[in-house]
Amino acid sequence: MSVQEVVIFADGEYKIDFIYPILSDTRLFSARNALLNALKEKTGEALGFSYDDKNATEDGTPELLFGKTNRPESVAPEGAVDGSDAYYIVAVRNGNIVISGSDNAQIGLAVAYLVDNYLDGERVDRLTIPADLYKAEIKKDFVRDYWGLSEVPAYPVGANKVVADVYNCGSVITNIAEHGMNPASSQLVLVQKTNRSEFDAYKTKLEHFGYTKEFENKLEENYFAVYGNREHRVHISFYEKAKEARVIYDPKGISISDFGYEYIPAEGERSEFYQYAIPMTNGKGNGLLNCGMVYIIKCADNSVIVIDGGEYESYGVEQMNADAMTGLNNFLHRITGTPDGQTVRISGWYLTHYHSDHSRGFLEFLKAYGDYYSLERIMANIPAGNANYAWGVNWVYRVLEDWGKLVESKYPECKELKLHTGNELQIADLRIRVLYTHEDLLTEGGRFNSADSNDTSTVIRIDNGCNSMIVLGDMGSRIQQAMRKNLTGVTLKSDIVTAAHHMIYHVPYLYKDIAPDIVYISQARELSTSEEVTTGCGSYAERYAFLCELVGEENCYFAGNETVGYASVDGRLTKVYYSEEVFGRKD
Repeated sequence: MSVQEVVIFADGEYKIDFIYPILSDTRLFSARNALLNALKEKTGEALGFSYDDKNATEDGTPELLFGKTNRPESVAPEGAVDGSDAYYIVAVRNGNIVISGSDNAQIGLAVAYLVDNYLDGERVDRLTIPADLYKAEIKKDFVRDYWGLSEVPAYPVGANKVVADVYNCGSVITNIAEHGMNPASSQLVLVQKTNRSEFDAYKTKLEHFGYTKEFENKLEENYFAVYGNREHRVHISFYEKAKEARVIYDPKGISISDFGYEYIPAEGERSEFYQYAIPMTNGKGNGLLNCGMVYIIKCADNSVIVIDGGEYESYGVEQMNADAMTGLNNFLHRITGTPDGQTVRISGWYLTHYHSDHSRGFLEFLKAYGDYYSLERIMANIPAGNANYAWGVNWVYRVLEDWGKLVESKYPECKELKLHTGNELQIADLRIRVLYTHEDLLTEGGRFNSADSNDTSTVIRIDNGCNSMIVLGDMGSRIQQAMRKNLTGVTLKSDIVTAAHHMIYHVPYLYKDIAPDIVYISQARELSTSEEVTTGCGSYAERYAFLCELVGEENCYFAGNETVGYASVDGRLTKVYYSEEVFGRKD
């Protein structure tokens, strides 16, 4: 009599041995744990595992063979070509249960199939699967020998292909890792010498393999899209002038539409663009010279978007000190009309880059005042601190780890989006366009093409339909060159610009493309006349003179001296708030 089923669990115990490959990596753990968790949910009991260096039991206990074990049953399904095809298999072979695939992503699909079809639903006292179970899916032409993203279909390229090594883009802040790759990291492959027909063929290929287009955008001659399946997302882009494509595997991403929300202002409601005053000093050696920035946008629905957040303490000098925190708390309640002691909605926190003078001050503020604030969203693109970068690992990643802990403990419902160039999202009445990330500054070999960590700044443009503001972070000339390679004033034009790198760096050609009316400068006014020279950028006085010529001295504002806000009044950009009070400043 033939065996009709394989018993997994009965009489309060498992009737199988879980066998796991001893030659595995950390990225296989999540699929393994997903299966073990599903088994526990179904049976109420936990199942242990053994590595495949363990011999099969003499009593013939069936084995659940997970991944590419050394057992003969774990071989690829018939018809799969090694190195060219992707596959997964869920089957019973020789009385053993086989769950395997060509790579971790495919093994994840195998787990999903088993869970959906046999482990879903209510808890049971007896768990079996059919002895003739055989489910295999083979994806032809999915991978190629030149293609490093095993989870994503290979990009089709012609004879002149130039395909870079995989670039580790880093993870979202709440999964930040100081060293190397982690399962939450995005990964990118740069394709050079490609063309629009190859790119269009790739979009078709993604759809063929079950991806659905969630988003698309065009910035001048450059095309961007996001495709998703049940496991992950793929961000793709094509730059017409450069003849380059980028394919980004995003394992933990949220859809752009699910991340944001839209609010249509009622009569009398408006958004307002602020530069907030924080203590600066013109003394040297204290770490606060030209450091720290806080920009705040009050949305039309009276929520706020906070940009960066200043330093907390450096070389014994506090920037976001107790007085500064009190002032910021009062200011945020005032501009939103929120009574003291009630909660202010932070609809988004945007971090330009990972340096502590942009991230730690607001972190410490929320530690102190977080009970009076809701943090709904985080937007950033922080690179991984590993060998991709000439400067190596920096201690400031620990500040971001503290951010992750804060969000987990105090704001567990907070959404997080890892920004990629070409993304366009809506928060309240504001449209946010991502114009540059560190992923745009790569060598042919797929490594970050700068030894300056400031070049990891993300650049965004924020538009409410009447006025706009472009936030340059700490960008320098390399980013200026990279952006102007693909974008013109058609996209860059903005009413307000934040001066590049606290006015330490100078990007004159980009300033002219932006053609602003207002400049926000994250430093003290006293520094604008300083003769201190930064190599290749001239003196502060020279850079300030350029900005004054561009917009007029009366339209240049300094974060170390004044808080200022602009908004649209009767269709015109108008100053709606001004104060020379700087809480916590020690002159």
